[in-house]
Amino acid sequence: MNHKKRFGDSEINLTPLLDVLFSILFIIMLSSAGNEARTRAEAKAEVEAMQEQMETERVEMNKSIEEMASEAEEVREQARIAEGRLEDYEIYRQEAVIVSVQNTIEAGEHVLKIFVNEDENPYETLKLGLDLTDYTKKRVKSIISELVANVDNAPVFIIFRCEKRLIYTIEYNALNDALNELQDGNKEVFYKRIMQ
Repeated sequence: MNHKKRFGDSEINLTPLLDVLFSILFIIMLSSAGNEARTRAEAKAEVEAMQEQMETERVEMNKSIEEMASEAEEVREQARIAEGRLEDYEIYRQEAVIVSVQNTIEAGEHVLKIFVNEDENPYETLKLGLDLTDYTKKRVKSIISELVANVDNAPVFIIFRCEKRLIYTIEYNALNDALNELQDGNKEVFYKRIMQ
């Protein structure tokens, strides 16, 4: 019985336990406050880094936009020039007469076809042959002289597309001389030969 009294008489002192608990609570609060401050600092640094990166990207995008705008302006200028040249060509094409002289084979015979501008049908077809050389030369000069007279000082471009294997040298020389004479005699006539 004595033993029980002694045990019951003793008091439990909770002060050291409370000191320890408050110390632990204080440490936890301090560490969480430090963690919170550190987390805030890290978040702030992260936000600043992201803002800096976004600003850098914005500056680069602005540079790219300016470069693209400059390139677009250059393309617009080139398009304007090309459009002007196309208009010039259309005016020129409408004002000028283009005569295409070509030697070829038709129905087994060597012929000379004369085309005017974009017409698909020949203006005239002349037979070629050594016995017809003088006639062909005179007829070509006559046809082109008529065209020059009818176009009222518009430029006339003569293009002789010559297939060498389909024409005798004498015929070629006669036609070439006739076309050169037309060019020399008329300031509106321009002659070019293309050998094939």
